[in-house]
Amino acid sequence: MTQAELIEFVAEGTGCSKAKVGRCIKALVQEWTMDLQAGLSVPIPGFVIVKPVTRAAIPERPGRNPSTGEAMTFPAVPERLSVKARMCAELKRALN
Repeated sequence: MTQAELIEFVAEGTGCSKAKVGRCIKALVQEWTMDLQAGLSVPIPGFVIVKPVTRAAIPERPGRNPSTGEAMTFPAVPERLSVKARMCAELKRALN
């Protein structure tokens, strides 16, 4: 489902204008992004819990090009922030 489809679906279900629904969704996403950047979990009731996780840095390492067999060095990857989503029990029960 695209953002436009989501906006249309919510607008039809609520009777609100697409412009209002679009502003609401953008505000929610902006708030969730700020919470995740601050290290907070974002629960979306009855659906999913999204929480930030820190991925470990990967040092530079030797390897081989699988096509040619040529030796090469893979570059280092710095520590980075990612997100992990966990289904709520309510949704899990509904699917099973």
